Amino acid sequence: MNSLGALLALTRGYRTSYGIAIAGLMCGTALFLLLPQELGIFLEDLSKTGGVNELKICLRVSFILMIQAVIMAGYSYIVASTAERIGNQLRERYFSTLLASDIVQTKMRQGGEIASEFSSDISIIQSGLSDVLIASLRHITFVIGAVTAIFLIDGELALITLTSVLITGLIMLLLIRRATASSLAVQVARGQVLSRLIECTNNLFIIQTFSRERWFFDKFIETNEVAYKYIRQQSLMIAVVNPVSMLFFMSALLTIVVAGVHRIRVGAITSAELLSTLTYALILVSAVSQVGLSFGRLHQSAELLNKHKNKLASISTIPDMEPAQSIEKGPINVVLNSVSYTYPGSKRPAIRDIGFEVTAGTITALVGNSGSGKSTIVSIIAGAIRPDCGNFNFGDNEPQFKRIAVVPQEPHLFSGTIFDNIAMGRPGINFDDVFRAAQMASIDELITSLADGFDHILAEGGRNLSRGQQQRLALARALADSPGLLILDEATASIDVHSEKLIGNAISALRGKVTVVIVAHQSALLGLADQKIVVNAGSLVAPIVRSSHGDLNIPSTVKFNIG
Repeated sequence: MNSLGALLALTRGYRTSYGIAIAGLMCGTALFLLLPQELGIFLEDLSKTGGVNELKICLRVSFILMIQAVIMAGYSYIVASTAERIGNQLRERYFSTLLASDIVQTKMRQGGEIASEFSSDISIIQSGLSDVLIASLRHITFVIGAVTAIFLIDGELALITLTSVLITGLIMLLLIRRATASSLAVQVARGQVLSRLIECTNNLFIIQTFSRERWFFDKFIETNEVAYKYIRQQSLMIAVVNPVSMLFFMSALLTIVVAGVHRIRVGAITSAELLSTLTYALILVSAVSQVGLSFGRLHQSAELLNKHKNKLASISTIPDMEPAQSIEKGPINVVLNSVSYTYPGSKRPAIRDIGFEVTAGTITALVGNSGSGKSTIVSIIAGAIRPDCGNFNFGDNEPQFKRIAVVPQEPHLFSGTIFDNIAMGRPGINFDDVFRAAQMASIDELITSLADGFDHILAEGGRNLSRGQQQRLALARALADSPGLLILDEATASIDVHSEKLIGNAISALRGKVTVVIVAHQSALLGLADQKIVVNAGSLVAPIVRSSHGDLNIPSTVKFNIG
């Protein structure tokens, strides 16, 4: 009931729209309930007058049908458009929550699971607020109206009809409830199938170059078969509903016909009234079954809303973009004191008791093998994760996260123009800032050689550029806002020597203007460092300060373990 209440709470801001829809629904339903009565009058009048009033009655029925159709069309439009507006709000809430979510937790989730929640789950919740929610009221009205009409015709026959229909309806409700019970498991299974699809799309190059298409296809088949098992179970229950319901439905009608014929023989009702009663009984049985089906779907929508209540409760706070001019310029200090961090679900700390200082305006190399904890350290410095213990600051104890720019190993470019990828929607960054950043990243010549220059459209991920060009564009994006701290996290790990040299020249030119942290286990950029910090298996090995910028080879006494 709490889940259903939360579902209904989403309609509070649309009381007027839903009120109009409900009023129209009631009028349309009332008109529809007049039809069996009109049918009985038509047959009775036909037998008495020989068809003198046929045209009059037909016109009256046609008019009722026309008005009912217009009202129901308006109702359908209002409900669908209102539910779509609520659905849009739910998607906005989900997306804002995703933007504000914990990076570590999000990385642990499958892309298909997130995509399934965003599309299928929210669509089911939305359907519960449209045709299902209001239609359930319509079916309840049909039940009440049909029962009332049958009692007005004949009380004894009404009791027999109601008893037969209630038995049939109860059985149908039980079957429908069982059929919808596995819906959440089906949604999860379908999300896993979608995850396989997204995983294949993102890794198609690797799959094909290793000729592992069959291996990956078999994995997809395995996942798809698991989903099929749940869907088959649900389909079996749904398949059972129809024949069993039909059996009890026909039994109920037979009972009503036998009882009705007896009432005709004793003169309690006419044959026309029996026909009206049977028509109302059909409406009643159909309405009872639809009420059960609607409540099953409402329960599914409510359960999914409850499952995602933290993501759909409200729009997550997204900080306003602060103009670049309002942020203090110049390089910044970074100080870490006994910082440790363990990833959720892991028993082994990723880093432990890390402490060092990066002086403003210097270039520091953070060195270590893969898995040594380098990326965890820079994630803490960048504010992406919070340490379990210890603390870090920026020298003056003021938050400086807006002045930090990161160039990761993956460039993470977006579909859109080159200008938009560099400016990235930051207010205060104009064309001159973007052009200057492109020059600093040695990507300006490539951009100006394009026919449309900075208006050139990039494919998602920058697939229409080489890897070195992508990385230099990512560097330009980082430099466009004049950061106080620039972090290059394995930024040159998979680019060509020429591109690495161009990036190295750009970094060298930043000395004294920007604090730079280079994260790598091997790179020509290490030779630019004023200070080298060695990390091994999550622990600090030795900070080494150099005044010259020669070849900074790792001391032979340091042996790395993969951690």
